[in-house]
Amino acid sequence: FVPRRKILINPFKVKPRPPAGFEAKSLMTLQNAVAVILRKDEMSFSREELYRLVESLCIHKKSQELYQKLNYQCKTHIQNIIRILSDRKWGKAEVGSMPERKDDGKFLYNVQKVWQDHSKQFSTIRSIFLYLDRTYVLPHLRLTSIRGMGLSLLRDSLQNEASVLRHISDAILAVIRKDRLNAGSTDASLLRTVLGMLSELKIYSSSFEASFLAETIAFYKAEGERLVSSLKIPEYLIHAERRLGEERKRVQDYLVEATKRPLIEAVEQTLIATHVKHLSKPGVESLVAANRKEDLQRMYVLFQRVDGLVPLRRAFLEYIKHAGAKIVESKNASTEEKMIPNLLAFKGHLDKLVLESFASDDEFSYALKQGFEHFVGAADYHVAELLARYLDGLLCRHHLRSVSDQEAEALFSPAMAVFSYVQSKDIFRGHYQLDLGNRLLRNRSTSRKIESMMLGKLRSVCGAEFTKAMEAMFRDISNSEEESETFRKAIRDGKVGTPPVDLGIRILTDGSWPEAKYEGGCNLPKEITDSQLCFEKFYTKAHTNRKLVWQYERSSAIVLAQYATGRKEFEVSAFQASILLAFSGGNRLTAAEIAKASGIEAKQLERTMLSLLNARIVKKYGDKYGANDDYRSKFFRIKVARVIPKAKAKERQKIQKQAFADRSVVIDAMVVRIMKMRKSLSHSELIGEVVKSVKFACTAKDIQTRIKNLLNRDFIEVDGNNPQVYNYRA
Repeated sequence: FVPRRKILINPFKVKPRPPAGFEAKSLMTLQNAVAVILRKDEMSFSREELYRLVESLCIHKKSQELYQKLNYQCKTHIQNIIRILSDRKWGKAEVGSMPERKDDGKFLYNVQKVWQDHSKQFSTIRSIFLYLDRTYVLPHLRLTSIRGMGLSLLRDSLQNEASVLRHISDAILAVIRKDRLNAGSTDASLLRTVLGMLSELKIYSSSFEASFLAETIAFYKAEGERLVSSLKIPEYLIHAERRLGEERKRVQDYLVEATKRPLIEAVEQTLIATHVKHLSKPGVESLVAANRKEDLQRMYVLFQRVDGLVPLRRAFLEYIKHAGAKIVESKNASTEEKMIPNLLAFKGHLDKLVLESFASDDEFSYALKQGFEHFVGAADYHVAELLARYLDGLLCRHHLRSVSDQEAEALFSPAMAVFSYVQSKDIFRGHYQLDLGNRLLRNRSTSRKIESMMLGKLRSVCGAEFTKAMEAMFRDISNSEEESETFRKAIRDGKVGTPPVDLGIRILTDGSWPEAKYEGGCNLPKEITDSQLCFEKFYTKAHTNRKLVWQYERSSAIVLAQYATGRKEFEVSAFQASILLAFSGGNRLTAAEIAKASGIEAKQLERTMLSLLNARIVKKYGDKYGANDDYRSKFFRIKVARVIPKAKAKERQKIQKQAFADRSVVIDAMVVRIMKMRKSLSHSELIGEVVKSVKFACTAKDIQTRIKNLLNRDFIEVDGNNPQVYNYRA
């Protein structure tokens, strides 16, 4: 067992003191060491010894005095350095190893040297006075650290010597100006160091950035005004884009990151925003016409940066209206054939531009739609007719039999896109239905599948009522084929006598097909009339309540002709066939003899003879007519045109007349519907409501005519107190 023992440690009876003169000697040693560091001479003391001296002085309550002496010594040195910069006295005895430099660029090298020396010196001083920094400076919130003290002293000295700070800023601006003018090489490292100094001293914004941005605005404003009139628009846009890239690189190389946004905005405003209106219209006109997609994309991106897309979109819209109007204004026959292909090419061209150059911007897509609606609406009837004719040509192409669904979609989608801009869709329907009937009756349609696809597209855009009659036409053709097959089967089974000629018969439902004016009959060979009679007996027996009316104006035939050069086949109408058969055997007949032999009415005979003369199949010999023995054609089968231009004009008028009649019914119904809901409306309000409600283009005059008609029929009445107001009559 070991008993516990208490150990008692008593303090010194006398507090330990440093040797006499230690504090003064230590302060002097540290002062000399700092002087050596600031002069960049070799030190005879080790840093560890100096650190111990600082620690000892702090322990013996000399921290405040030590900090004040250090501050004063550094302040004096920094003021001398800045004064030397101000006086431009460069000598080894004053600023170390800096040689004499006279111009602005060289002046910055001396500033760089001062900053580099300052940073290195205060790094060394801080390592020596680290104990002071941690134990005395940091606990005192009003004091700055050793490093912060150095920055504060340098900042104050520069601000006191305003000429030096201004010279630094001016020198940097001069170097940057030369760089922008490509007048000399730029030392990015030098500028990065000097501007980094200003940033660390927290005087970057006040001493440099404001003047730099002002200089930038002035420089690019003058450059923009000079180049916008001398350079072509694509070249100017490339220049502006290059300048923006240069300024971004300038920020990356030596400017402070915070300057990037105001700098880029300054360049954008002076080089781009100021000239948006000047560049938009001529730029769009030239670049779109030349299909300069990259330049348009560049313009779009640059204008987007400065909120300049509104003038650009407006210029794009005006270009579409102007260029589109040139396409649809052509009225002669040679350009009419090219109108729709040119319109589709124009639409495809603009679609690609919106997609590739304008980044599928909704505003530009809407401008495209507005532009097409404008110029297509200005020639609405004409475009509707030619579009129907164009589709008729497509649907008669033989290669369509082998195309895939995707290929057919790609072929017809552009035309349907243009169709969406046509307001007079009833005019289009009239022409399309007429052409569809001709295709079906003359076997010119190359693909029933594609015909059905087109009807489906029209139905999806305009509704089932729009295609109702056309779908009935298809059913008639299908039913006719079934009826013909039944007739042939009856012939094979011996139930019906064999007709002399195999006729291709189409049974058309009255009301479903475009109305054809009855042109009378014609004299046909006995073989054909006997075949007609045979089928008619079969059909009326199977369908007791139906009556057949033969429409020769819609009939067609193949007439064989033997020439010295060889055999030819003519695809002609029944009327044309009747006349050609009259010339068999080389007969030459007068007009009266032709009329008697063919049995055709006078007006129809005149048109039919003119079509044969235009085709050069028939030739006039004095006062008589006969077959053209010298007829030449590289084709074996020749299709002879049936309708001459005057007849086409009559068809156009007939379709428009029918469309106007249908529109009158729609306008009447819309006026009554609106008045029934509103009870009372002014004349202008009623017209405005009707225009907004109907789906086709109509004028105020058209609506006013229908309003008068409804007034006479007592659907509405004029208000007794105000003649400009209408009331609904229940």
